[in-house]
Amino acid sequence: MRCSSAKEGNVSIRLSSIYLIILVCLGGVVVSSLPAQQSCPGTELKDSGKALERSGDRQGAIRLYQQAVQAYERCGQRAEAVRLANDLADIYMAAGEMKKSYQEKLIALKGFQQAKDAANVFRASVAIATIFFTQKKKDEASHYLDMARVAAQQTTELGNDDRAMLLSLEGAEMQLSGAHEAALQCFRDALRLWIVVNGPSHPNVGWARLLLGRELAITGKPEAALQELQTAISILHATQPRNDPHYVFAVKECAHVLEMVGKKREAKGMMAAAFQ
Repeated sequence: MRCSSAKEGNVSIRLSSIYLIILVCLGGVVVSSLPAQQSCPGTELKDSGKALERSGDRQGAIRLYQQAVQAYERCGQRAEAVRLANDLADIYMAAGEMKKSYQEKLIALKGFQQAKDAANVFRASVAIATIFFTQKKKDEASHYLDMARVAAQQTTELGNDDRAMLLSLEGAEMQLSGAHEAALQCFRDALRLWIVVNGPSHPNVGWARLLLGRELAITGKPEAALQELQTAISILHATQPRNDPHYVFAVKECAHVLEMVGKKREAKGMMAAAFQ
């Protein structure tokens, strides 16, 4: 009986081993038959869009970025979709399509708020405030500027470039409120900071000189205004495409100041030459 039990036990052990081997093999077959996880096509679309953006093809880049955002959404990669919506807004702004830029920035802002990303909440709020300030919509602009100020207190990730942008917007707010001397001081401070950060020939410096020149013209200092505006145009002409909204705005403002001081022929000639 003992020998029989032992024999039966050995058979059971062998059968168990066989079953285990079969299960392992079957498991291997099942695992190996599963399809490999594919990467989201949004990444390839985004990279192709960036290549087009670098080549100067904004419309092509916009088309691919739109497709990439949709792909990231389908893949459940919400954070990537939000970041790319933010980039898409910047391209729209550079192309002068402010309404579309605002719509994409608003999507990005809400995403950054949900992620509690204060630094990017600051930057998206600043961008939206800029759009409204250029349209002279003070109440809407001030609302987003206040959001930017709150976000700035919640992060240590902002640099001097961000601080200069905040100063320039505070100057715009002062300007629309009629506090012109305070606006001048904000624009001068922003200009100094941008020169320190980027050097004297950066597009941001051109933008700062444009804002300062415009305020000098408003406050009845046309000669000083012309100097700043002409320097702004020189910088933007060298660094930006002719359809860049900052460049277009600078040329129009400079022509306006030339007309203020009685130089209408020069104003007309400058407008003609600027967009050849």
